[in-house]
Amino acid sequence: SDDMTAVFVTASKGDSWLTYKSDDEEVRKFVLKEGRSILIRGKLTRLFLGNLGAVNIFLDNKPLIVKSPSGVKSLIFPQNESEKYVTPLFIYKKDGSVITSEEYLEENPQ
Repeated sequence: SDDMTAVFVTASKGDSWLTYKSDDEEVRKFVLKEGRSILIRGKLTRLFLGNLGAVNIFLDNKPLIVKSPSGVKSLIFPQNESEKYVTPLFIYKKDGSVITSEEYLEENPQ
């Protein structure tokens, strides 16, 4: 489908932790172990990566050059949707669960 994106992340130089949400699916978080890969498809994908230097990222089969001095990076696909979201994209609760920043703001109105 033309409005779907495919984000492929492969951990080629070490482990990377990632949190992502694609369309209306639940937020997922885990450690992507070296040598493992994940394919995330959706009309809207939000992705937060740690140890960015350990992974290669491809968008619709094209390699992305993504840099971050801190080693962590928030990405939104398609990129033109990024203005609709605030960082951090995800909020990590003390109980280990994760919610989106939109859910947090709804639960904690300013």
